[in-house]
Amino acid sequence: MDAITDRQKNILYSLVAEYIKFGLPISSDFLKAECCFNFSPATIRSDLAELTNNGFLTKTHVSGGRVPTDKGYRFFVDGLLRKERKKSAKFQKKFQEISREMDDLFQMSHSLAENLARLSRNLALVGLEEMHIFWKEGWQNMAKASEFANADYLKLFLDLADDLEQEINKIDFSPSEKIKIFIGQESPFKVKEFSVILGQGKINEKNSVFALLGPKRMDFQKNIYLIESLIDLF
Repeated sequence: MDAITDRQKNILYSLVAEYIKFGLPISSDFLKAECCFNFSPATIRSDLAELTNNGFLTKTHVSGGRVPTDKGYRFFVDGLLRKERKKSAKFQKKFQEISREMDDLFQMSHSLAENLARLSRNLALVGLEEMHIFWKEGWQNMAKASEFANADYLKLFLDLADDLEQEINKIDFSPSEKIKIFIGQESPFKVKEFSVILGQGKINEKNSVFALLGPKRMDFQKNIYLIESLIDLF
């Protein structure tokens, strides 16, 4: 990764977090006001220009703010993955309730997919790999994301959802890996305009896969917690 200063790392991390939250290009004045940096907007502008030159950010137009590139999102996600994460009691409790209340494997898997979609507000996939049975839930969530107002973007997403189900068994996890996160051009799938979080685990001793699909601008921290909660449940 290109060498960047600690200050630039803080600025980049904050910009990606704010862009994920609001979905609007982020300016130096906005960062100064919202993130309480103890350096001037001029300094922030200079660092944003350097981060743009290094490929972490892009400008929407000459006078506008900046948005993350795939490389910028990857910096942000790698930072999340390096941090020690506390278990989310709320998510674990919900998934535990489902597992206790349902004995039927298929009904349980379907309910897990429904709740994963509801909690994440993305498209969720829960699959029983050996049986090649998959539940995809959360289609209504696409209508709530501003990115999906574009019909071509929506079509690409539907293509990704189909491709994921067909190709997901080809994704290899190392013994130490709980999850994999693909952003944009990193994706091993044919459609590369989105973010995908994958996890492997078991549901009642059956090899299972969990996935969340959405725009690049997804709530990575929350979604990582959700997938890890499912993996640790059984």
